[in-house]
Amino acid sequence: MVKHGSAPQAPRDGGFSARIVAHPSDHDVARHVDDWLTRAGVSRPPADGHAEAVVVILSAEALADPAWLGPGEFAGRVVPLRVGALDAELVPEPLRRLNWLDWQPAVPAATLGALLAALYADPARRELIRDLSYQATAWESARRPDAMVIDDYRRARQMADALNDIAGDRTGGVSASMADFVRRSLVVSQRRRRNLRVRQTVLAAVVAAAVLIAAVAYPLIRRGGFNNHEAIATTGEPILVAEMPEWTAANAAALLRNGSPPQQQLARATLLETLNQPWTIGDASVIEAKLSVVLFHEGRHAAVLFRDGPVSALAVLDIRTSQIQWTVDLPVVYWDVSVSADDETALVVGRYGAAVVDLRARAVRALPGHDEYLRARLNGSQTAAVRMLDGRIGLMDMADGALTVVATYSEVTAVVALPSGGGVALVREAADRMAMIDLMTGRTVASGVIAAAEDAAGDIAPDGRQAIVEGADGQFWRFGTGTSATPTGIVVPAGVVGFAWVAPEVGVVFSTDRRAEVYYLPRAEPLGMVCHDVPRIREVRGVAGSDELSCFGETTMVFVHLPSGPIGSQGGLVRTRTSSAGGTSVVAEGSQVRVRWQAAGSAQALQPLASAAAAVAVSADGRQVLVGADDGSVLVIDLSNPGGAVVVVRWHTPDRAAVIAAGWASGPIVQSASGQTWAVPSCADCVTDTGLIETFQQRFTGCLSTHQLEFMDSETRQLLGIRECARPIGSVS
Repeated sequence: MVKHGSAPQAPRDGGFSARIVAHPSDHDVARHVDDWLTRAGVSRPPADGHAEAVVVILSAEALADPAWLGPGEFAGRVVPLRVGALDAELVPEPLRRLNWLDWQPAVPAATLGALLAALYADPARRELIRDLSYQATAWESARRPDAMVIDDYRRARQMADALNDIAGDRTGGVSASMADFVRRSLVVSQRRRRNLRVRQTVLAAVVAAAVLIAAVAYPLIRRGGFNNHEAIATTGEPILVAEMPEWTAANAAALLRNGSPPQQQLARATLLETLNQPWTIGDASVIEAKLSVVLFHEGRHAAVLFRDGPVSALAVLDIRTSQIQWTVDLPVVYWDVSVSADDETALVVGRYGAAVVDLRARAVRALPGHDEYLRARLNGSQTAAVRMLDGRIGLMDMADGALTVVATYSEVTAVVALPSGGGVALVREAADRMAMIDLMTGRTVASGVIAAAEDAAGDIAPDGRQAIVEGADGQFWRFGTGTSATPTGIVVPAGVVGFAWVAPEVGVVFSTDRRAEVYYLPRAEPLGMVCHDVPRIREVRGVAGSDELSCFGETTMVFVHLPSGPIGSQGGLVRTRTSSAGGTSVVAEGSQVRVRWQAAGSAQALQPLASAAAAVAVSADGRQVLVGADDGSVLVIDLSNPGGAVVVVRWHTPDRAAVIAAGWASGPIVQSASGQTWAVPSCADCVTDTGLIETFQQRFTGCLSTHQLEFMDSETRQLLGIRECARPIGSVS
């Protein structure tokens, strides 16, 4: 490494100092830059070598010399100055992420102006613009969905102000897509803020009404035999419906059973809204001090590892009823659990070794040795893929605990076991290379040139042939056997905790500041949020052959369904705004839908859409109508209600694209403008009170806490089949 410049001299009082780093082959360029900066009042560094900024001159000759730059050159404010054409892959990663300036000897004033602007620029603003660039790139790659823009108005306003501040500043690196991204973020976040204010106003009115009812109307209700305080306050308020669908639905069902006619009308609408939301299947609130969880039996049961005083224990939980089937004590505290593909064996590992649990005999066998395990994943054979605390990876023999180590790495991101035996690990092979390692042979089965983030989040596909890892450029990257590394366009959220590859082409990104986001990986397409009631998520895990997930947080553990992704091509889809079947005909004009029951000789006009209808289809029996709109919204209208047509399903295409075709297969399906086909949720019996109650009972399989059931009488609980959660077992003490 050669640092260019004359003997150091102290900067003038109040001046600004900059150091120039250049390869000997760029001596002339460095001398010109030094002269320019000196004339502009920029001083050389003082005797101690500290400078407020560093100008790094990049050229093909410089990058060809591996000993030219040291890591210390990247500290503080760094401005790269490019001389001629460069191979970007050869540029050191910390410099690759910065905005480069170009050496223009024919226009020295332009180069000097850009250089001075970069040297004096606010580092915080430069970092903000760089983050914005990552988000805009991912948004552009995903075809600009609203789900990926900034939905917080204050942050969107901050980004807009930053763009306005640097208008005309070529060191800012502002692209057209960044400007479009910010403009769209302002529109979406402003709408969200306005809706939130309306909801807060409504919620305040709800609270006031509840207080009034408790003070004035409650004695009257008591005399009428109905004492469900919580159901009285259930008004279908969107925040309650979205955040607490199970609790809201339970109260609405109780209100439908016991309320007055106006209350029952409110309860019907509320139940329909909640049934259109994703529900939690069950939770592990009956277990305290949880350490790890894994699903098995095709997602019907969970093996939950928990702390029980000075040791730990393993419980088998029915996830739909939240009932413990059985528990077994363990000799020490372990912190990770895995179950074999045949659902017969569990393996627990931790700092003090490992133990095998026979799930049929409910017997525990401690394995010899006291290796410090971090993770272990069982496969269909008698071995487990293991990851040690010290970076060793390999296989463990389940019979005697013998450990075969194939390699040691400074950073191991994930290990998976393969159904055929053996396993694969995702590791950092070099500073700019990630690799997948065969745990039986130690060979590299795939690698990719990726500047991965430090302690990167990532995972391996269930088949062991693909991997995804967090890149230092703010998005996830993908590579695999026979494929080179490519960016996915999926943005890495702030405070990212991990990435879970839960199905062949579906992954979940989870972080400390956002919910778990499910993506269809080939298109970087958000499919929805899961684990909405788990703050500070630690781990998300799926299970082969099931669409159930476990979500484990610092205090909460729940089980949820994976949102549906696109399905294969389907017949019967039509691109028309008119349709007829089973004695029913429907015509859509703009946002209005006119339905005629030909046999009954009656008709009804509805205005249920916010945008123009694009495609309609009638079910074969003429009972239901499917409507898709230009804004991607989808409705299912039931015609079997004697009182008239009822919208029983309100849905939206996950890709946020317009609906272009609709039809019926085993249920309602639509095709969006992206060319993808989606299965639409259905609710065949939701048009009657009895059907609504039965649908609720089928969906609600968990339990409610004592506090949640405080104002629901025992008769109503029994009628609805609502159970009170058992007292939790296990503790830290």
